Amino acid sequence: MKGFIDAMLRADLAAPKSLEILLVKPGAFAGAAALAQARAEGGFTRVHEAFWAAAKQKAGDREGTRMLIEVLLLHRQLPAAAVVAGMETVLKVGSVSTDLVAIEARKAIENSTLAVATNSPFAEWDRIFADPRLCAAIADRITFRCTLIQTGTESYRFQATEAERQAKPTR
Repeated sequence: MKGFIDAMLRADLAAPKSLEILLVKPGAFAGAAALAQARAEGGFTRVHEAFWAAAKQKAGDREGTRMLIEVLLLHRQLPAAAVVAGMETVLKVGSVSTDLVAIEARKAIENSTLAVATNSPFAEWDRIFADPRLCAAIADRITFRCTLIQTGTESYRFQATEAERQAKPTR
């Protein structure tokens, strides 16, 4: 979707505030060259099309298009996959609320997978982060609702780095 936003910013009718302008004049959106380009490149997905169609059906062409543009503006702050997941969820419950799309998109981000690897146990993190409260807050955020897998082994990269560090002469 970033490509779609970039295309909107490059399009002839689209100045840097193009999406904001289209909120005021949503009628220009349907004929925008950037929309045609985004459709051709796959940036404007079937989910976008379905949301737009449902929004126009519920609120009329002008208001439905304005609602889609509000959703497109979410792409500036959230990953495309999360916004698409938000639209899919909202459509499943028969709604076209842009606020619900934003909420569901943020939920999708919260439920996504994140892998963190470290060579230091949490007990040693206070050497990296000077403030113990900051260290505890970071560890708490990372470990909340997660699965910790401790292999008990040191990585090859870590061993190579330590070997290089010990081989360097100290002054």
